Amino acid sequence: MLRVLAWIVAAGLVGFSLLACQGARADQLTASVDHDSWIDVKNPTDTYGAEAEMKVKIKDSKSEVKRSVVHFDLSLLPSAATIDTATVYLYVRDRNGGTDYIHRITDSWDESTVTWTNTAADHDTTAETSITPPTNGEYVLFEITSLVQDWVDGTSNYGIMLVPSDQDMETKYSTKDEGASGEHPYMEIVYTIFPEIVVQKTTSTRSDPINGTSNPKAVPGAVKRYTIGMTNEGSGEADSSSVMVTDAVPSNTELYVGDLGRRGVLGQRGHELRVHTCPRRGRLRQRCDAPSGQPARRV
Repeated sequence: MLRVLAWIVAAGLVGFSLLACQGARADQLTASVDHDSWIDVKNPTDTYGAEAEMKVKIKDSKSEVKRSVVHFDLSLLPSAATIDTATVYLYVRDRNGGTDYIHRITDSWDESTVTWTNTAADHDTTAETSITPPTNGEYVLFEITSLVQDWVDGTSNYGIMLVPSDQDMETKYSTKDEGASGEHPYMEIVYTIFPEIVVQKTTSTRSDPINGTSNPKAVPGAVKRYTIGMTNEGSGEADSSSVMVTDAVPSNTELYVGDLGRRGVLGQRGHELRVHTCPRRGRLRQRCDAPSGQPARRV
């Protein structure tokens, strides 16, 4: 924690406000798939979790329907992350027209036991997005940024379900069990971590014109000491220009600032003290801004 110590001679206390906290750290994560499979309405109790491909299909007026289910491992994604983009990559092995709709799965499942019977109904009715796969042998990309943000914010992550459109179509995607690693499904996530700056202020009366240092009171002419402490309790890093605390010094106040042994700044009456600090690196910069034409005195 960094502290700024100040001595004031005034009739009252000096107020402060945290004006800005803009420091942030951007990062990127490649999330792998830890579960994937597909389910089949014509074989409602069969499992396909060990296969190298997963299928999305509809045919003969919905008498033949297959859906794919995919779950991404987000365990390395920080819990305080703000998701900038989340892009899914699926490798298209074979396609025959049509559009696939991406739905959020609403209940838990495992690739060794997932079937049409126990999972087909477990998805949001509204799709997150839709895709029309390109030609065979290419990755198709789609974004689920808001969904991943929901997962980070506490919504249970059960993955996504690929549901076919109403016309006859079929798409086959490679799974994590495909022998060629260059065809595995994955997700690229770009996210930002912001600092969480906590500011605390304490004051004490050190002396007054009547009692001196013996049980001093906060009367006009009293000398008071106040400390502003700043800590970064978040995961993000705050740089040297990202945090600013401003104290408006009243016209009837003289202010001397010290920063734990470094040079202090003596501000004239009516000045504004601005303290810039970097909670992560422990650096501290401070400036006493005088009114126009009246430079601050440094000691």
